[in-house]
Amino acid sequence: IIHSQDYASGQRAYFASTLTGCPLVVTEAGGPVKRRIPPKNAEVVLFSPEQLDGWRTMFPNSVDRFHLIPARIDRSAYYPETVKSDQLAEYHLPKNGLKVLLATRLDDDKEPWLQAILDAAKKNAVDNKQLRFIIAGEGTRYDYLQHEAAQINGDLNGNSIVYPIGPVFGVQKMNMLCNFADVVVG
Repeated sequence: IIHSQDYASGQRAYFASTLTGCPLVVTEAGGPVKRRIPPKNAEVVLFSPEQLDGWRTMFPNSVDRFHLIPARIDRSAYYPETVKSDQLAEYHLPKNGLKVLLATRLDDDKEPWLQAILDAAKKNAVDNKQLRFIIAGEGTRYDYLQHEAAQINGDLNGNSIVYPIGPVFGVQKMNMLCNFADVVVG
């Protein structure tokens, strides 16, 4: 199977599929419907009703080839969760400031995101803004994160701005963290 993950590689992937005879899957994110012609005998699976309607409007003679597999957030699992004081205490979360949450696997391939958050925290410490950086996750970079956080926080006379909280287990706890944060980066 040849899998194209974005709009720019779709036509090249189709060409490779034609040459090799391998089946083709093209994944496109939601958003505006892009004007492009699907291969003549292709079945097209879309992830949002807006995309499905757009493709059916553009290609009214091919509506039977367009299919919907909804890929929206399951609101029965992910919903607003009230932040409770015991949860604030469990993760040693800050009570004031503008809170930025990064929830990710802390592995080497996530280094650019982790470093960007740490650089923002260092700049915040110099500029004396009221940002608080909460970093949830586990992985090979967690020890490095704890070291960097201790160094950044150590220069602030007890006014921590970086909070490495480790892994978060359970949808309700993650919902709580997302609701607690003013900005979520993922």
